[in-house]
Amino acid sequence: MSLDVESVHRLAPEVNRLPGEPVPYCLAAGEGRRYELDGRLVTVIATARDTGGLFDAAYLTGGRGATAPFHVHSRHQRSFYVFDGRVQFWLGGDSRVLVPGDSVHVPAGTPVAYRMLAHLTRVLTWAAPGGALDYVEHVGTPVQQHIHPVTPNSATTPRQRAEAGAPLGITFPEHPFAEAADTWDM
Repeated sequence: MSLDVESVHRLAPEVNRLPGEPVPYCLAAGEGRRYELDGRLVTVIATARDTGGLFDAAYLTGGRGATAPFHVHSRHQRSFYVFDGRVQFWLGGDSRVLVPGDSVHVPAGTPVAYRMLAHLTRVLTWAAPGGALDYVEHVGTPVQQHIHPVTPNSATTPRQRAEAGAPLGITFPEHPFAEAADTWDM
């Protein structure tokens, strides 16, 4: 659906649901499309469909040890902002522990992995252009709860990750994990 600016200004925002088209909407805390993915709760708050393809965004919540393996998005640049807890990020051969207020940007084609280190870690992630979170819709398990599982209810296999990621330009290379360092400090 294509709307002109005046028509959009007259629209009442959708409330507590993703509209599936670029119109105004608002979500209460914790609302959005929720998925469990390898022990993490992924709460999608914007998809490419909602933003006209410009970006997508989600909160990633997990407990100590929840991990995303090394992966590469060839079509999307992504950013992560830590709200709560601590999370260790690996970018290529370097590693850094991030705390609330820290952020990291991952250009397209850059290998990245992360592991949550606190009992409750919450990270906002967004990607441009939109479409990176289509992966979560393919391999994540839709859930109703608003908190991450204490123990993962399921785990994706390397084959599942590869099959879901390939059409989206996402690969899962083997990459060594470096020790955390302060080398990113200014």
